Amino acid sequence: MLSTVREGMIETELFDPQSIKLRAKEYKHVDVPNYDHFIYIQIRILAGRNIDQKKELTQCIKKCIDTLSIPSVSLSIEVADMEKESYIKTP
Repeated sequence: MLSTVREGMIETELFDPQSIKLRAKEYKHVDVPNYDHFIYIQIRILAGRNIDQKKELTQCIKKCIDTLSIPSVSLSIEVADMEKESYIKTP
């Protein structure tokens, strides 16, 4: 699934592919009525992209996830800004 999300992010051309870092966390206990599967994707990006770019990002990722044909899935995608002033990255 991570490679599918990466494809969606690259497709937008909003990111240098080398700067994309992905992680997955499995939740053993979820309660999502009427669905067999639950996927929550949170995308944390440095602030500076406009709302249309963020919408494009979520739509591209949704389109890529849809190709996986996961039955009965509750899918949520959120884009969250990280403020450049408080973000630190070490090599």
